[in-house]
Amino acid sequence: MTFGAFTLLRHAMPQQVPDEDPSTWRLGPEGVAAARKLSGLLSENPYVVASAEPKASATALLVTGRDPALDLRLVEARRPSRWNSEHRSDARRYLSGEDVHGWEAQSDVLRRIGESLDDHQSRAGSRQLVVVGHGISASLWIAATLGSTRFAGGSRCDSRTRGRSTCLPCVRIESTPACDPHTPLTPSDGEVALRAT
Repeated sequence: MTFGAFTLLRHAMPQQVPDEDPSTWRLGPEGVAAARKLSGLLSENPYVVASAEPKASATALLVTGRDPALDLRLVEARRPSRWNSEHRSDARRYLSGEDVHGWEAQSDVLRRIGESLDDHQSRAGSRQLVVVGHGISASLWIAATLGSTRFAGGSRCDSRTRGRSTCLPCVRIESTPACDPHTPLTPSDGEVALRAT
């Protein structure tokens, strides 16, 4: 599958509640403020889709001013729901291609995100497609889309060996601080612009 231009946003910072499943976390005050700073940067009539997790759908609403279409295929990589003080090291291992006990297979994440993007690109038509998702699953998809990316830890995530079903002819990643709302995201055809909140 080849995708046209679209904007991919990671959800804003949630309020972390150790006794709750992270998939149910909602945005905290800092996350709400950061998402609001991005409002007005997108076209007036975008097609907006978000992960069905509350932090992603709330980010989409705050950034675009409209309720997003919700897609379960855009949820974060599935992993144990208990609080895990080793989450960062587990995530690094996962993104390096290592199987992490209890985590969703990387190939399954790539497949479902690729299918979602294909579906929503079609539904968006000529409108700007805005996708609001999650850090780990988006990082995994971006690495696979680029073909081969080195992550912290030195391992390689090579899409040719991971059963990738999606490709982009060109990817531009813009890392723009949320505090600079004047920097436009303007992907050209065949590119994806990314902004971390």
